[in-house]
Amino acid sequence: AERKLHRKHPVVLNILGSMARSLYEQGRLEESLAWYIWLQRVRKNVLGRSHYSTMGALIGIADIYLKKGRLEEAEEMFLTVYHEREKAFRENHLVEYDVHTMDTIAMGFQKAENYDEALRWLNRALAGREEALGENHTDTLNTVYSIGLVYMIKKDYDEA
Repeated sequence: AERKLHRKHPVVLNILGSMARSLYEQGRLEESLAWYIWLQRVRKNVLGRSHYSTMGALIGIADIYLKKGRLEEAEEMFLTVYHEREKAFRENHLVEYDVHTMDTIAMGFQKAENYDEALRWLNRALAGREEALGENHTDTLNTVYSIGLVYMIKKDYDEA
């Protein structure tokens, strides 16, 4: 694709994003990190700071930082993603994107075995879904289920 399109073309950026994720999944964290850092910088210049794909690259960096135990840096990045997406979608009242970002942050903390932070973000997502969708909506119930799973992992069976 890079031969026919410029390296900074959105299609090429998506392919490179998939490559960065593949490297992450293979445990090749340093290579993945280098690509995510490059992608975040380029996407920011090409697509804009708050663009969904730009924030996706930042999530990739944060995931790697979590895996490496750099929790404070990862949390800072997750919060940046949340606030940027919140700003980008506030005008359109697209609450689900904000809630989805909260889920992404929670799953990052769950991967890092920081279950208290995961629960904090899942509970925020639950509150948003209950307000926007109601208590009995499938997405709301899936969030309740995710909270229960985290309590099960923590062996807090009373809460689960």
